Amino acid sequence: MTARILHGWFKKRAKVKFTERLEVCLRRFSPEEDVRPCKLTVRAMTRRWGSLTALRNMTLHIRLVGASIHCIDYVITHQLCHALIPYHGHVLRFAGQKTSKLVEPEGQIRTSLSLT
Repeated sequence: MTARILHGWFKKRAKVKFTERLEVCLRRFSPEEDVRPCKLTVRAMTRRWGSLTALRNMTLHIRLVGASIHCIDYVITHQLCHALIPYHGHVLRFAGQKTSKLVEPEGQIRTSLSLT
């Protein structure tokens, strides 16, 4: 019972923090790019820190809330770039788009994000 209550509280706090950071990350995009997600969901994920569906529903891993602001912003910005370039298959376009929106060097952030 206590674990469930604690998990619920933690999830609500994560959503508040992610919503705040989402607003910051959206400022990196022009209004014409129209990348705002329709919905933000926080839940446990097994192999990803986040995802963005074709319907623009963003999901972020609940454990991401324990990461630094730079890591949270990296994951959110990465997902927002998917609104413009849906697949990693367009590697050069996706990488260029993402790099132009990031403040921290990607390699530095990626090394501090691990799901293991």
